[in-house]
Amino acid sequence: MIRVTLKFVGGSASKFKMTPEQMEIEPNTTVGQLIDILRGESSRTGTAGQPNLPMAVIVNGRSIYTLKGLETVLKDGDTVVFVPFLAGG
Repeated sequence: MIRVTLKFVGGSASKFKMTPEQMEIEPNTTVGQLIDILRGESSRTGTAGQPNLPMAVIVNGRSIYTLKGLETVLKDGDTVVFVPFLAGG
């Protein structure tokens, strides 16, 4: 098992119904699999096969989209931050 630190900013805490914590997961778990675990779901796909993820996910200070997206493999000691998208006008 590996240990990752989870942080939830703004509305992301209520989406997953969690507070910041450390979590043990299997080695080679991807960000997408972690999200499935947090949601308690087996699928993260929305319409047209796109990820149904209304928030940014940051691993060790980098957006997952500058890494390998939802296929980013997590490592022991990683910090994963969930930040909801904001809109305004």
